[in-house]
Amino acid sequence: MITHSQIKIPSDASMNTQTAIRDIKDCLRGLENKMSEPKTGVSSEDLDQLRRELLRLTKKSTYQTWGDVFGAIKDFSFSSAPQSLDPRVSAAGFRYFTFEGGDLNYAHVSVGATAFSTSSVVGVYGFHNRGIAAANKRIALITGNTDGAQDSGSLQLWTMNAGTLAAQVYLDRDGNMGLGNDLVTTINGSANNAHRRFVLDGGTVTGQIHLGMTQAGTASVVAAISMFNRSITGSSEKRIAAIFGMTDGAINTGALDFYTWLAGVALQRIRIMGNGTIISNMQGPIATNATGGFFALPQCAGAPTGVPAGPGVNAAYAVFDTTNLKLWVYSTVASAWKGVVLA
Repeated sequence: MITHSQIKIPSDASMNTQTAIRDIKDCLRGLENKMSEPKTGVSSEDLDQLRRELLRLTKKSTYQTWGDVFGAIKDFSFSSAPQSLDPRVSAAGFRYFTFEGGDLNYAHVSVGATAFSTSSVVGVYGFHNRGIAAANKRIALITGNTDGAQDSGSLQLWTMNAGTLAAQVYLDRDGNMGLGNDLVTTINGSANNAHRRFVLDGGTVTGQIHLGMTQAGTASVVAAISMFNRSITGSSEKRIAAIFGMTDGAINTGALDFYTWLAGVALQRIRIMGNGTIISNMQGPIATNATGGFFALPQCAGAPTGVPAGPGVNAAYAVFDTTNLKLWVYSTVASAWKGVVLA
């Protein structure tokens, strides 16, 4: 390793901080150039020693900025030679900072502050673009915040849109996630910590969730929403219900399949086809002594007199009259109830 006498770093008591920073920068440039020469005795550990000293002195300075330090030296690394860990970009194409924990330790970078409030920002990772003419050159932020207590935290992801900063993603202390919503406002009437939530708030525009894939098959699943129960033991299958979107005879025609699990067995219950046909029991005929698989109608005590409120014409509504034992159907075309006595 290079010694203090070799690089001539003065002691804290006798040095001028700014002068020392300047000298170390000059020394770093020289050593980095010598790294490419054979038998110079300069190693990456030597450079790391200088960089650590440079950071220490920078911390002591009252007006030296991190940008001055990293802008004046080449790419920076702790515990390894500076290298690009992104295979998409050549090492010469950008500046990078490598912090490697080695084989036995994990790398840990921490930012924070002393926050007495229970809703304060304590740390920020920022992204900026110096090409922006305005004074505010930020384009994105990640903030760490206290969340309801000093020892509880949340994360927020912010983006700039035409110079306006807005929070886009929020992850609270309970693991709930909000897109366009900070999760402070109750959506479904339950307390914020009563359940795990994912909220997509479109603000003044429609909130949309899109699921899909590239699928050439004409009777193939393209997306699914599944409900599961982790308390199920003895099986890796923990789903209890699911909705599948699939192609229906053509790649631009779709159907919805509704499944439920009965004693661990997946059963297709309902299909809504692309042509509008609804099949209520995809399992085929039910047994005469079956206790499930029925299509249930609402009941009323007496003949119905109300006019169903629905989507419009070409629809029919049914109800069973328990007083007169009649099945009533209301037609929006006839605008009247028609009943038939059931034997």
